Amino acid sequence: MKKLIFLSFIILALSPLNAQVTYTVSKGTGNTFSPASLTVNQGDIVHFALTAPHDVTQVSLEIWNANGTTPLAGGFVFSTGSGDFTATSPGTIYYVCTIHVSASQMKGSILVNAVTGINDIHTEVIPKLYPNPANDKITLRADKYSSIEEIRISDLSGKSVKVLSKPTISDDQVNMDIADLKKGIYFISVKTINGIETEKLLKP
Repeated sequence: MKKLIFLSFIILALSPLNAQVTYTVSKGTGNTFSPASLTVNQGDIVHFALTAPHDVTQVSLEIWNANGTTPLAGGFVFSTGSGDFTATSPGTIYYVCTIHVSASQMKGSILVNAVTGINDIHTEVIPKLYPNPANDKITLRADKYSSIEEIRISDLSGKSVKVLSKPTISDDQVNMDIADLKKGIYFISVKTINGIETEKLLKP
């Protein structure tokens, strides 16, 4: 009985290791972000919940240290202060409110940790994407014994451009329309009970 209780505890402790988490950044006291710094894992989402006139603009470390406002090439810009960023690559993300950063206010950072651990090994579902490159439609192949909780398409900046919640799997696959997406590179994050698989997609 003790072994069973201990095993149950271990399973509960390990189960959230690779679950996708959504964090919210809002306006703090005065002209500040709350929280001003976050630590997240790959695949997690940061939801910015601010309102105008506050914006959220990703910048380089150099610009961030200098209290500058020059946007990072390919980075995210939420001019209204509201938007979602999906952490796709390990590293540190720096962002500012361009209106208030000159006074060393409203500066934020996101540390993105690489996902490691037991849930990185996906044996039950291995999504495969085709065709790739693709212009109009893509098909995601999945194990018929698994369910997909969410499919999220993000651009290179980590901004979510399309989300499918609990898509229907037909003949072991999910069909998606990408005709409305601009040309470029995207990340297709597939969330299942086992964790998150990410595939890279090119739309030429």
